[in-house]
Amino acid sequence: MFKFNKLSNLKELFERYITISVITEDFIAFDAKQDAKKCFAYMVEKHFDVIGVRESGHIIGYAKLSKEAKGLLYEHKASFKEDEILLENTPLTEVVYHLAKTPYIFVKISDEVAGIVTQADLHKPAVRIWLYGLISILEIHMFELIRRTYPKNDWIDKLCKERKEKLSEIYEARKKSNEEIDLLYCTEFCDKRTIIEKSEFALKATGFTSAKDFSKNLKQIEVLRNEIAHSCKVSKAQWETVSELCKKIESLIDNIENFLSSGNLDLNRD
Repeated sequence: MFKFNKLSNLKELFERYITISVITEDFIAFDAKQDAKKCFAYMVEKHFDVIGVRESGHIIGYAKLSKEAKGLLYEHKASFKEDEILLENTPLTEVVYHLAKTPYIFVKISDEVAGIVTQADLHKPAVRIWLYGLISILEIHMFELIRRTYPKNDWIDKLCKERKEKLSEIYEARKKSNEEIDLLYCTEFCDKRTIIEKSEFALKATGFTSAKDFSKNLKQIEVLRNEIAHSCKVSKAQWETVSELCKKIESLIDNIENFLSSGNLDLNRD
């Protein structure tokens, strides 16, 4: 189980340390008795859509930018709603899911709202690293599933002639570089997808009952990974799709992990 426990530890590391806190900005707030016009002028200058309303040193609500800038800031205060607030240790998967539906989310730090995350923060390097890393963890699990399903490398029969030739080229090139490496390490994401979708045994581990559905979802994940690798900007409209993909990726990881640790590998393989 040692190899398998290492996979679990890697996943736990991602979930525990790469949270909303890595992209949270301080929530700028003004005293409730401040002149609303001045506060809104500051918001326009800083391109803020929302600011905090502070009273007795604590943020008690927020105010949205408004053309009706009359009276005191308190008169424009809106109270925080439960579904507008996330804790500082919230995993990024949940953050992406929320921000796909709303332009900003407030962050509670030490029992008080003190931070804010907006859709613009999703383009920070930390989010790109997290997304790429999450997909990489999935690929590691796919690798382990294939390795333990086909211990004699007969998985290669699942690939087409062109992919076999490509693998051979990569393998020989690495051998010339004095790299002692297994042939499976030379496979790309698309190869692992093909091997699993063509194996009834391996497909079962993913939780998918249809090879077609598995392939469709894995292709979407691969496109996302390539976009991240090439620094392509994800549009606002795409974030809802990304949030759903993240949930599918985590589900795939959990399914494969549970399958590999359950002793199902003692079953007959196809």
